Amino acid sequence: MGGIRLFLALAVLMEHCSQQVLAPNGMDLDPAWMLNVNGARAVLLFYVISGFLISYVLHEKYRDDRDGVLAFYRSRFMRIYPLWWTVLVLAILLDLRYGASDLVPRIPIPAVALVGLDWIIPLRSFPALDWTPLPPMTAVAWTLGAEVTFYLMAPFILRSNRLAFVLLLGSAAVRAVILATVARGDPGFVNLTFFFFPATFMFFLLGHFGAVACRHRAINLAGSLGFLGVAIALCYGAGNQVTFDGWLSHLLPVCFALALPGIFAATKDSRLFNLLGDLTYPLYLTHNLAIAVMFAPRRMDSWFLPLLQSKSAAALLSIGVIAAVAVAVATHYLVEPPARALLDRLWAGSDRRVSRGKNPVA
Repeated sequence: MGGIRLFLALAVLMEHCSQQVLAPNGMDLDPAWMLNVNGARAVLLFYVISGFLISYVLHEKYRDDRDGVLAFYRSRFMRIYPLWWTVLVLAILLDLRYGASDLVPRIPIPAVALVGLDWIIPLRSFPALDWTPLPPMTAVAWTLGAEVTFYLMAPFILRSNRLAFVLLLGSAAVRAVILATVARGDPGFVNLTFFFFPATFMFFLLGHFGAVACRHRAINLAGSLGFLGVAIALCYGAGNQVTFDGWLSHLLPVCFALALPGIFAATKDSRLFNLLGDLTYPLYLTHNLAIAVMFAPRRMDSWFLPLLQSKSAAALLSIGVIAAVAVAVATHYLVEPPARALLDRLWAGSDRRVSRGKNPVA
């Protein structure tokens, strides 16, 4: 599973490298390099994986009571926010163009909390996308808004397959109405089919039902790889649109969800695949920073000028990938642990103060 997660993170990285480095210099990315999985499809498939993993951990690790819910929330908080807040501060410091007048009050509310970014960005200036709540180089964080919203809901909906199925049908209905009433080329189509949480919630729930399926009937590795192969074939057949926008293309995430159980069972105890999975989040959050620093204008006009003149797209992408992965590895080992430890100490200190307040010493 960790290998698939890293592959999807690399697909997002390649897409952004293409947009920020290749396209401005008259080059483009061959979709076949990433099995026709563009950055947007990778995000939606990430949602499927997230639904699968959260369903799994809720079933296997957390009790169905108040303490279990709070423990789950704490775990998710410590996974998401320490590194995100570190990257947010670093992005603000690096981008001198982002003035103080823009940081207040927008950053403290949506960017720090994350919740609501997946609504604000597509709807605030509809049909245009409004990126002002986030500093440059951190635009990928809008997806964390969708993730956090799902995490908040998960303990209350994933323990009831009936409720989860009703919500899956509801989200699919919202998506179907959008696809039936908004033309692919219309302004706002991407806002509603890619960013709008009610229309993408179904992908999380597909992952959940993939986990449910493996709890009721084991799917072996061969079967999972078969479903994965069908998903890849459907991805090639779906063209290179930003989102899943055709009725047939929606079979892709369904097959992908069914591919996860056997692959997860075969790799969940592998140190290598778990390491690859652990690198996914830092790579996802930091790759835009790495691209911006590596391909700064002064370097484009000096270090990379021969590659630009020869239109060496593959070489530029390789440099971007190597730089971003190196930054992700350094972040995972040198930044994540102290950031998480600091927040963990602050959390523990807060718990002790609350406990003393409830039980004052006579």
